[in-house]
Amino acid sequence: MTDTANLGLPFIEGSQAQKHVTHNESLRILDSVIQIAVLDTDRTAPPVSPAEGDRHIVAASPTGAWTGHAAAVAAWEDGAWRFLVPHTGWIAWSVDDDVLFVFDGGEWRDLRDLPAVFDHVGINASADTTNRLSVRSNAVLLTDVSTTDGGSGDVRLQLSKQSAGNTASVVFSNAFSGRAEFGLVGSDAFQLKVSPDGSSFADAFVVDQTTGNLTLPRALYLNGVISPAQITSNTDNYAPTGFSTASTLRLSTDASRNLTGIAAGADGRIIVVHNVGAQSLVLKNDVTSTAANRFFLGADTTLTADTSITLRYDGTTARWRAMVSPGSGGGGVSGDVVGPVSATDNAAARFDGATGKLVQDSVLIVADTTGSLSRSGNGGIPVQGTNTNNSAAAGYVGEYIESEVLTGSAVALTSGVTANITSISLTAGDWDVHGLVAFNVAVSTSAVWGGINTVSATLPVSPGKGAYFALNDSAAVTGQSVPVGMRRLSLNATTTVYLVARANHGGSTLGYGFIGARRAR
Repeated sequence: MTDTANLGLPFIEGSQAQKHVTHNESLRILDSVIQIAVLDTDRTAPPVSPAEGDRHIVAASPTGAWTGHAAAVAAWEDGAWRFLVPHTGWIAWSVDDDVLFVFDGGEWRDLRDLPAVFDHVGINASADTTNRLSVRSNAVLLTDVSTTDGGSGDVRLQLSKQSAGNTASVVFSNAFSGRAEFGLVGSDAFQLKVSPDGSSFADAFVVDQTTGNLTLPRALYLNGVISPAQITSNTDNYAPTGFSTASTLRLSTDASRNLTGIAAGADGRIIVVHNVGAQSLVLKNDVTSTAANRFFLGADTTLTADTSITLRYDGTTARWRAMVSPGSGGGGVSGDVVGPVSATDNAAARFDGATGKLVQDSVLIVADTTGSLSRSGNGGIPVQGTNTNNSAAAGYVGEYIESEVLTGSAVALTSGVTANITSISLTAGDWDVHGLVAFNVAVSTSAVWGGINTVSATLPVSPGKGAYFALNDSAAVTGQSVPVGMRRLSLNATTTVYLVARANHGGSTLGYGFIGARRAR
């Protein structure tokens, strides 16, 4: 072997003459290869006037003196080009590209394009197994790869979590104590949370991932308030200074004035118009102003002193429409909310179909503290009953429950022993319970009893709250039904109520009957 394996440096033979020539050749190669810095990588033809020591990486399909030397390092030495064939792993800096290139055995590759996987990376900061990417910087810039450079022109940062119950979010902190967090926090709904201390967070808003509906769990403040100069004439196309960023207009007039429209409506915009003056402000319905600035309220709407209306601009119809109509004695889209001066104190509001107004003046009185209902004037509150044969729903006044045992299923009564004829289960509430017991009596029966009780197989103590009987003349009840009576049961939990009976006899006696209950409260 006459040359070294990697750089091809010629060996000096033992009997070689002019050893300095071989030695110098090796030095020239080392000078060209060690710490390679080439002028460029995209030339296909040699430069016209190269300087001594200039180096280039020959581009594909070379011509002229470089023909057949694609990818070689071309070095200008002593007025001629020396071509060094690269080996896998050679590294060269390109001055023109300002990039480091590495030879992979077939081509020179931009080191920036080579795949790299790191366990963790710190940029001006320390990274660890928890924070695998740590950056300490006053600013971070992410910019697109334009379509002219082969990119899409887009920039998208994706945070992907394992499952719906995990979190993918961005946290904004003060000295590493969280103050705000937005993203998918413990669910797939988009949320914004805020915190005063980094430990307790409150939802500011939640956006449902399926419907896109926005939920505001906290108060909403409309603080873009402006107070324009007093309106002193009927006005079309109202456009006060500052309206473009306002959410609330505090208006006043020198007398009753008409406002026919507000300029600069945008689809979905919401504003509150509040009359802070002592005179009425009338919002005229669909007249005079430029069509796209008009109100569409169904009728003229009067804002009396200290009343307001919430408007939303409908881009489809190009009109301002009412979201919440005013509390005003002068009427509005959905009627009055504040009653006239003559309204009865505590009177329940009623809707007047003739005028379309909700008027606070009716004979139904709601007590301030207890909420109890009464009727002004004489008489109680009439309650209309049902006009069908249906039953009241469970839990409502009028609910009815019953149980009946017919003679064919009569219960055999052991002499002197109280037995359950049937029972019903009543939920908590105030019930009126009634029933009756019938007997098939043997000739030797001397006495019978019956009643309603909450204790199984036990007669109530006489008089049993009105639901009890005792008869000593068996002949009087043979084959007859004896009313037990009615009693009130006030229950605080679900309770079983029994229809019970007893007979003293020397033969056989059977008992059957009925129990029913209606909810009073």
